[in-house]
Amino acid sequence: MIQTYISIAYALLFLIAFIQLNFSHNLTFFYIIASGVAYAMEIMYIQVGGHEGFGIIWLTIFPVFSIYMITSTKRFLVFNSIIFLYMIIWMWTPLHQYCYQFSPTMRIRFPILFLIEIIFSASIKRRLNRTEQSYIKIFDDLVHFNINLEEKIQEKNKELNKKNLILESQIKGMMETLAATIDARDKYTSGHSLRVAKYSQELAKRLCKSKEEQEDIYMMGLLHDIGKIGVKDEIINKIERLTDEEFKALKEHPIIGYEILKKMGGLPSYIVDGARWHHERWDGKGYPDGLRGEEIPELVRIISVADAYDAMTSNRSYRELLPQEVVRQEIIKGMGTQFDANIASKMIEMIDADINYEMQGPASISTELYIEI
Repeated sequence: MIQTYISIAYALLFLIAFIQLNFSHNLTFFYIIASGVAYAMEIMYIQVGGHEGFGIIWLTIFPVFSIYMITSTKRFLVFNSIIFLYMIIWMWTPLHQYCYQFSPTMRIRFPILFLIEIIFSASIKRRLNRTEQSYIKIFDDLVHFNINLEEKIQEKNKELNKKNLILESQIKGMMETLAATIDARDKYTSGHSLRVAKYSQELAKRLCKSKEEQEDIYMMGLLHDIGKIGVKDEIINKIERLTDEEFKALKEHPIIGYEILKKMGGLPSYIVDGARWHHERWDGKGYPDGLRGEEIPELVRIISVADAYDAMTSNRSYRELLPQEVVRQEIIKGMGTQFDANIASKMIEMIDADINYEMQGPASISTELYIEI
C-alpha cells in the first residue's frame, strides 16, 4: 500500500515538474521537485528492502545526474548511452546471471525508470535549448537595434555638425561684414577691427589657448569697437586734435557698444565684455570702469594689446603709421602699466618675427562665407 502511494506521489511530482519546465524559464522549482522525487523513491525502496541499500544510493544521485547532464548535450548523450549499454548487457542478455541477481521485477522497473528519466531529461533539454535560442534571438535583435540606432545617431550628428559649421561660418561672415561697415566710417582706420581680431587670435595661439578660445577672441576682436556707431562722424574723421568735449564723447563708445551687444541677447558674455573693457589698463588708469590687473578678463587684456598695436601701425588723420622699432619700444614701455606684461611679451615675439614689417598690412573680409563639407 505504501509503495502504491509513493508511486502515485512520484507520478504527480513528475507531471508537475514537466508542466512547469515547459511553461516557465525558472529551474528553481525543478530542483525542489527533483529532491522531493529522490526522497520519495528512497522511502519506497526502504519500505521494500531495496537491495541492501544500492537502490537508495542510486536514487539519491539520480536527480543530481539528471540536472547535471541536461546542461550539456555532450554529457546528456554520453551519460544516457553508458546507462543504456549497461542495462542491455547486464539485464537483457544472458550475462545478467553473472552480475548482481536482479529480480524479474527490478529488471522491468529499472529500464522503465530509466526510460522515464530519458523522456524527462530530453524534455528539459529541449526546453532549455528553446529558451537559449530565444535569448540569443532577443540578444541579436538588441545588438542589431543598437547598431542601427548608433548609425542613425551618428548620421544625425554629422548633419547637425554640418549645419552648425555652416551657421558658424555665416555668423562669422556677418560679424566680419558688420565690423568692416563700422570701420568704413573712418577712412584712416579701415580694416581696424579685422586686424585686431587676427592679432588677438595669434596672441591667443602663442599663449597656448584652445582652438575654441582662439575663435572666441577673434569674434570679440571683430565687435570690440561696435560702439563707434554712436559717435558722430565729424569726431571720428576729425583731422585736428580733439577737444576735451569731443574726446569725452569718443570715450563713450565702449559703453555704447556694451549696451548695443547686451540688448542683442544671445551673445556670449566675453564679446559684450570686450566691447566695454578693451580700453581698461593694467594699472587701473583706463576707462570706463577703471579696472586694474586681473580684474580685467584675460581675453580682454589680449584685445587691449592687439588694439594698441594696430593703432600705432595704422595711418591716422593726425599722423602716419609709426616705425616698427618705435612700436616695439612703446609696447615694452607699456608692460606692467598699460598692458599685461605676459601678453605684451607675446606681442614683442610677433613683432620680432615680422622682419619685413608686413603684419600691419591691409585686412580683408573672408571671401568664403560658407563652409563646404
